[in-house]
Amino acid sequence: MDEFLTYLTQNILAHSDEIELDSNETDYAYEYTIKVPQSEYGSLIGKKGKTISAIRILSNLYLYNKSPDGPHKRLFLKVEEK
Repeated sequence: MDEFLTYLTQNILAHSDEIELDSNETDYAYEYTIKVPQSEYGSLIGKKGKTISAIRILSNLYLYNKSPDGPHKRLFLKVEEK
């Protein structure tokens, strides 16, 4: 999942070398925090949040397809400025 989120964000943002991805897995959820420069924050969120919403949808589909019995955990995705 880390590689998938990194791949998505690197192809969206211009300064892809400045992206940091923090992950945490609990019993009930996957928690990911994407840290981007302030100048790239708006690009990742998108107009009315459509870009980050699409990233969440694709990430949930990725988890669903990677899990043999379907997803049993929730996905929480946050974006923060560095």
